[in-house]
Amino acid sequence: MKRTLLVLAVAILACAPFVAAQTTGTISLSGNIPEAYSLTSSGGTQIVGATVALGALIPVNNQTLVTNETVVGYLRSNHKYKLSAQVGALTRGTGSDDGGLAIQLSDIGFGIRGLVATGAQVVNPATHVVPAGFDYTTSGWPMPVGGLTPFDGTTYKNLGNITGAGQEILGGQRISNKGNITTTDNAVQLTFGFAVLPQYFSPDTGFSTTITLTIAAN
Repeated sequence: MKRTLLVLAVAILACAPFVAAQTTGTISLSGNIPEAYSLTSSGGTQIVGATVALGALIPVNNQTLVTNETVVGYLRSNHKYKLSAQVGALTRGTGSDDGGLAIQLSDIGFGIRGLVATGAQVVNPATHVVPAGFDYTTSGWPMPVGGLTPFDGTTYKNLGNITGAGQEILGGQRISNKGNITTTDNAVQLTFGFAVLPQYFSPDTGFSTTITLTIAAN
């Protein structure tokens, strides 16, 4: 009798329902997106070593400015921004003043000559503002009068206006909707302009300076 009951118990246990293993799981994902700003060349690389050549400044025609508008930059951001410029000291080559005046930073006009914000991925195309005096996009360069520089530092800005740190030359709301620095339609395109009226400055075998551009939060 005991043997029969033991066999029956084993058979009942063998027929118990199968308990399934765990079939779901979870993965937690997190991250953050900081404010981001960039100023690049057309190829998405940093603007380094761009050259503005004004050539030999020979005073021939008092109505003719020597200009250079070859430096183009592309600005991108996911937050409101400002673009600042700062110029270094003007270094000179050799040449005697003979009691006269050498060329100065204030003799060289500087500002924005072109601004394009029409890309499909530009968020706020109408909000990018060039401060007064630096905006040469519509009016163009001023006409010299009497053979003297037209860049008075007020109505028409010059390099002397950006000797201090953080001189804003453009500001606005967020620029880019998406994409990165290789995307072609999510940037504000800027053309930087330089102009000078040749005059009887002191002879100089070669003057030069460096302009530093910085884009950051506004």
